[in-house]
Amino acid sequence: MLNCKYHVGRYLAGQNVEVVLKGGLVEVFSDSVLVATHARKHPPELDDSLHRQALAAPATRPSTHAVVVRKVDKNGAVRFAGTAYFVGQAHRCHQVEVALLKDTVQIWGDGRLLRTHPIRHDRRKEHGAFANPSGRPDRINAA
Repeated sequence: MLNCKYHVGRYLAGQNVEVVLKGGLVEVFSDSVLVATHARKHPPELDDSLHRQALAAPATRPSTHAVVVRKVDKNGAVRFAGTAYFVGQAHRCHQVEVALLKDTVQIWGDGRLLRTHPIRHDRRKEHGAFANPSGRPDRINAA
């Protein structure tokens, strides 16, 4: 059993990553992009164990009141605090929950984590987003 951890960042929580061992280095890739390089902390005989455990720590839904419901638009994105966060084309027109966890925006749907993004919005606009947790109401008559 592997007793050491190689950190890659909270934004990859719950996502599969690829681990490449090169000499004394452990390289971690996400979608073919190098996201972390670490010096080897484990003995070489545990290399196979490292490959089996190449899943970033499982995401847990934040137990916070900072969760809002948003509808994914036709482009596959949700808007939160004036900023668009991509969810995916497969989730168009579905409702998702947007939660803040430290410095990330987590998008949840069907009880699982769909996407995690670093916060890009103006933090001062969060109050307005949380004041209307169901999003902007549909306008019945646009005058």
